[in-house]
Amino acid sequence: MKSNLKFVIVVSLLAVSLSGCATRRQVQELSLEVRKMRSDLESIRADNARLDSLFRSNIEQSRKLNADFAAYVSRLDDRMQMVEARLEDAVTLINRATGAIESRSVTQKPQPSAADSAAADTTKTSGQIDCQKLFNNAYFDFVKEDFDLARQGFENYIRNCPNTALSDNAQYWIAECYYLQKNYARAQQEYEKVVKDYPSSEKAAAAKLKFAKSLYNQRYKTKAESYFKEIIEQYPGTDEAQEAAQMLERYK
Repeated sequence: MKSNLKFVIVVSLLAVSLSGCATRRQVQELSLEVRKMRSDLESIRADNARLDSLFRSNIEQSRKLNADFAAYVSRLDDRMQMVEARLEDAVTLINRATGAIESRSVTQKPQPSAADSAAADTTKTSGQIDCQKLFNNAYFDFVKEDFDLARQGFENYIRNCPNTALSDNAQYWIAECYYLQKNYARAQQEYEKVVKDYPSSEKAAAAKLKFAKSLYNQRYKTKAESYFKEIIEQYPGTDEAQEAAQMLERYK
């Protein structure tokens, strides 16, 4: 009887002992699993933070690229207008020079008045000053993008050769020099002179457009908007009207 009781006690103790070992082992396994899950979670959080940082960086880079591209397009647009204006000047010079040569070749016709000669002859001299040479030298400096020297040359032309065939062109290029140097306030004043002093000039439309753009670049956007609309109405079908319409798109 005692032998059976001892056997039962031993078996019971062994069962309890085995049960305790199993419980501790399970706790240890669960603890290890929890630690691993925490480690994985921290790793996921770190990866997420890196991805978020990369995403934000990409957004900033994208914004910078867009801003740089917009600035590049604006510079390219200004340069294209400058080249087109140069081409127009070249054509104007050729046409006026041709007209002057043809008028001189007809010797039997009455001679033009002094006022007509001043308007037609781009090589008019004032005393010992060669007006055509003054203009050409200033224009050459402008092409080289020496805007300070070019502006002085065009101002010298207007001062010494007023009311000649290229006076309006000289005034326009003075304004362009200031505009390309980003002195928009002074450029605005010089473009306005072209519009007011030479309303029938071939440069009038371009001057009015650049006058409005100078206002826009000074953040006088409401005032500039009215001029863009006026250009579209006043010069329909022209490149200036088309560009004015493009500028108005920025207001939307």
